[in-house]
Amino acid sequence: MTSIRADLVLSQSAFSHVVDVPFDAIDIASWLFALPDAEYQRCAPPDHIAAGATWTDDGRRMSINVEQIGTGLVVQHYVGEVTEKN
Repeated sequence: MTSIRADLVLSQSAFSHVVDVPFDAIDIASWLFALPDAEYQRCAPPDHIAAGATWTDDGRRMSINVEQIGTGLVVQHYVGEVTEKN
């Protein structure tokens, strides 16, 4: 019999910050999909290895990130479901 453990957490974090800018000036999707590789790497050296953006076969925007988590190499694909401003 295989036992699946649900009490293990690989990673967990949270952060919040009040940004004093007009709501119309916020466009997280444009920032995310235009994030330069070097800026991504500066966020958490040496864990953040690479970042890029592309499109899925069906035309949705996608961010691809490569990170080292512990001893594992993690390649993350984030597909935008809602990518308009605000």
